[in-house]
Order: sequence, then C-alpha cells, then structure tokens
Amino acid sequence: MSALSAAISFDKPTAPYAPVDLTTLPKNYPSEKRKSDKVINFEIAAKTYRIEGFSNAIKHDRKNALAWFNRGRAYLDAKNYPAAVEDFDEAIRLNKNDPRFINGRGVAYFY
Repeated sequence: MSALSAAISFDKPTAPYAPVDLTTLPKNYPSEKRKSDKVINFEIAAKTYRIEGFSNAIKHDRKNALAWFNRGRAYLDAKNYPAAVEDFDEAIRLNKNDPRFINGRGVAYFY
C-alpha cells in the first residue's frame, strides 16, 4: 500500500462528512415546533429559522433590500402571503430596479 493510499481511506467518512443525527433539536427549541419528542417537522423549523435569520439581518440594516426580499420569499414558503407582500413592497421601495422584487410580490398576490 502506498503512502498516498494509506492516507486516503474511502471506507469510512472522516469527521466533517460523518452522518449527523437530525432527529433531535436542542432542549431549548420551542416545543410548539415539535411534532413529538422524537419526530420533528424539519420543514417548519427550517422556514422559521429562515424568517428569523432574515429578520435579524433587517434589524441590523433596514435599508437592505435583498434581506427584505429574502424574508418575503421565506414568508411565501411558509404560506404567509400578507407578510410576504409587505416585505416585497419594502424591497421594491428600497430598490425599484430589481425585477425579482416585483415578481415576488406578484407571486404573493397570486396566492
């Protein structure tokens, strides 16, 4: 066995690529976002975390049109259409020249 093949093993993944147990969330995760103690609705959790993340970005820079747009997209995914329209309106107010913002608002109005 050469030194190179000894250094690289394809039998087992190394630590950064090891499988992660995604069946649990931290104990401080809000209980209303759990389906049960063992089964988590990751879709709801992911949407909630996206909205919270973009809300934090907006809190730090209220003139960031892309943050407003992305939170609007997250609201669309969460089926909160009135909130999505408000965020797209703000993104358009901050940057009238980006067609993605207008398109997002149109999609939110459609639903």
